Amino acid sequence: MTTQRESQVQAHRLVAKVAKEIAGELYDELAKVNAFYAKYPDVNSWIKEGWVYYIKSARKILGTMLTTNISYEQKDIISEALIDDQWLQPTRQHIVQINTGD
Repeated sequence: MTTQRESQVQAHRLVAKVAKEIAGELYDELAKVNAFYAKYPDVNSWIKEGWVYYIKSARKILGTMLTTNISYEQKDIISEALIDDQWLQPTRQHIVQINTGD
């Protein structure tokens, strides 16, 4: 079952994967707050809902990876994911619809 917030957010699979990894890495620190832990008693419950908060960070991390010493194949995968991810954004889709006259 997807949450309302998750159903409103679109991200490329690679961007979403990195965002979920970030959420998972931060869980232990966030769970030190009692109110947070009461709502998200385990890491999976947090990742399922909280990953959407880290999409921008995931995009930045992937973009930074393009400037590092990784293979051209990896850079191609990341570049394609970031480009595709931009097309998933609602404002981008809206601009395309306006420009095509449809």
